[in-house]
Amino acid sequence: MNVLLNTRTRKSPAQLDIESTENMTIRAFGASGGENWKLDRSEPNWAQPIVDLLSPTTKRLFLPVPYKMNGLIAPQNHFKGEGSLNGTKVFGGIHADGVRIGPGEGFGLMSGDCPTVIIYDGSGKYVFAAHCGLKDLVQFDSNRIGTFALQSYSVIQNIITKAHHRRVSRSHLHAAIVCGIRTGLQYRIDDEKYGEKNLALQNWCKVRYPYRPIIVHEEINMVEFVKAELEKLGIPPDSISTDQVDTFSDKDKSGEPLWASHSRDGSNKRNLVLVEHH
Repeated sequence: MNVLLNTRTRKSPAQLDIESTENMTIRAFGASGGENWKLDRSEPNWAQPIVDLLSPTTKRLFLPVPYKMNGLIAPQNHFKGEGSLNGTKVFGGIHADGVRIGPGEGFGLMSGDCPTVIIYDGSGKYVFAAHCGLKDLVQFDSNRIGTFALQSYSVIQNIITKAHHRRVSRSHLHAAIVCGIRTGLQYRIDDEKYGEKNLALQNWCKVRYPYRPIIVHEEINMVEFVKAELEKLGIPPDSISTDQVDTFSDKDKSGEPLWASHSRDGSNKRNLVLVEHH
């Protein structure tokens, strides 16, 4: 399946082939040149800047609200219609991480560090796209110290389960991980409040994902974390693609950040990941 990744702004796109297919495009738009994809959903026609980027064949766009990190892959009929822009019907109004999209449909995610994961079958018939934050994978808030565990609603497990219900085996699934933080997401063990908890998380990762560079110098590499969990759940390693983006550290030639990063800048800016199924 051909996945085309755009890793810059709408003004100066740069493209990188991850895999080869005709029926899916993945693009990521960052903060270079003063861009900010933190859009106010209460404003009329708030999704217009996103719709303006779509190909003419995309007629339905799904924009879930992921901040609760509930792992939900929402059925399309649970979304709320938010009108039509440029002939494209826009759907939002639901706290969820992802959705399955079909031909002529798109998925948009505004995020600051958390990767987007796209899981699809080899034929391109089934495409799932989702926000994938740490709390979508690990029971973090309930573990003050001690043993960590996977979330009962792991977003990756939820996608794989939905694919299985459509008789797509894990060995036939592919995945792309896009626009995530690799450095700067600190979980320091000398933190006065969370040190014990952070140490427990590090130890848990070492047991579940031995010899993987998930936590290096007390910083979580979310791209490696997601990749390791995809492999743990049965998706073949050679079927998983990643970009080279690090939302925290990537800079342009003048030293300005290319991407919005919550860990670096706080919550005032967002990047945009746009997935279209043709």
